[in-house]
Amino acid sequence: MATFFKKVWAWIVAHKAISIAIASVFVVCLTLAIALPLSLSNNDNNPQQEEIVTKLSAEASFESTYNPEKTYDGEMVIAPTSSDYTTTSDGNVTFEWFVKDGDTYSTEPLATAPTDAGTYKLVMTVAETETYQKATVEKEFTIAKRKLTNLLFNTYYSKRDTATYYVNEIEKGVVSGEEVKILVTYTSKNAGATIKEFAFENEAGKNYYIDETSATGQILRTQIVAFTINKVYDKTNTISKIIQTPLGSSFNATIIMSSANVGATVSDIQIEGEDNLDNFETNILSRITASITPKELIFDEQEITKEYDGTIYYTHSFTEADGLIAGDSCTLTFEVTDQHGGTYINAGTHNDIVAKAEVVSNSNYTVNTTPSNIFGDGQGTEIIITKKVISGLELKTASNATTQNFPLTTADGIIDGDTVKVEITANSSADYDNETTLTLTTDVPAQGIAQIKLLEEGDYENYEIASSNIGTITKVS
Repeated sequence: MATFFKKVWAWIVAHKAISIAIASVFVVCLTLAIALPLSLSNNDNNPQQEEIVTKLSAEASFESTYNPEKTYDGEMVIAPTSSDYTTTSDGNVTFEWFVKDGDTYSTEPLATAPTDAGTYKLVMTVAETETYQKATVEKEFTIAKRKLTNLLFNTYYSKRDTATYYVNEIEKGVVSGEEVKILVTYTSKNAGATIKEFAFENEAGKNYYIDETSATGQILRTQIVAFTINKVYDKTNTISKIIQTPLGSSFNATIIMSSANVGATVSDIQIEGEDNLDNFETNILSRITASITPKELIFDEQEITKEYDGTIYYTHSFTEADGLIAGDSCTLTFEVTDQHGGTYINAGTHNDIVAKAEVVSNSNYTVNTTPSNIFGDGQGTEIIITKKVISGLELKTASNATTQNFPLTTADGIIDGDTVKVEITANSSADYDNETTLTLTTDVPAQGIAQIKLLEEGDYENYEIASSNIGTITKVS
């Protein structure tokens, strides 16, 4: 670098005249640059001349009487009027509202003055004028949450530890026209549990709080919705039922009857999942009406048969095929008459009968006789009364006569009041001496065998001798 300057200096010395000329031109230019602006600024007739003006600072403040603080009432905060603030400026005044979220305020102003509970900032802006600068002033305020008081949160047992309530009463603190939804959690799900905590469940709740000192409640023993239930006899003493509570809860229950029979009454109830009935009203059984109704059996015989018994009655024994429950017995007994009220007693086939005055032997059953026309006009229906079979006789005689007549009695299977006689013919009188007991048969007599036949008198038409095992006749002293 030193070498460079030495060369420049040497050039200037060598060309002294040129160097002096250049320096003169430089001085002239610098003089003009300084003099020209000064000349222009001092020229009063210059049309581009501007005056520099300093604006005054504007003062602005809210009057002490303006206070937007309030408790939530469902109405917007009233914006300040000209009497609520002062300013030294005549600039246009505008207001903006900002809500506080956490520790900071929103960057965008609200569209309208606030209504909901919360912390807010009101910013008043006085616009800049020719005289005054722009001015702003802020006022922070709070819309307090509204207190709900005198709340009663009683609910009935429903297998839940929570219950939802809707509060809209003005006297409890709710703004007219609003409704607050509150979820209450209890210390347990059982009757006797008390309040554990509250929670608001709708948008309106953000503007309220609960005065816990005046809020009470508990889970109460529940009642059940009264009901009536019947079941058809099935040889058990229980009835299954889904029971309901007034709040809509449902429980699977078993009703215990005093017996398994028709006519039984309610004696107890068992509720699924409940070890005891402490969660239910003590009079729960009084809400239950239950009964056992007879089971229907069907009798649809078009032709009936019975053995002669000396009566006008017919008895039908039901089986499981008719709907009878295993282990039970049940009969249907009724009178058999003709269409004119005449009775049928004697053996034979009787057409167009009419049955009436039926009796069911087991009160747990009822009989549907609709399918049978026996219980109608009797057209085309018949009853066959078969002869009563005589068998198993044990006759005794002291006579050696070859042929003997014997009146039969009830001990021999004869219907009380009937007259029936039989004739006994031995092979010979000697049989009574040689054989102590003779076997009876309807065939011709032989040694040790005696013939028996009905005598055609009295009520013989209703009887017949058995084909086997007729009996014996024994010679006695």
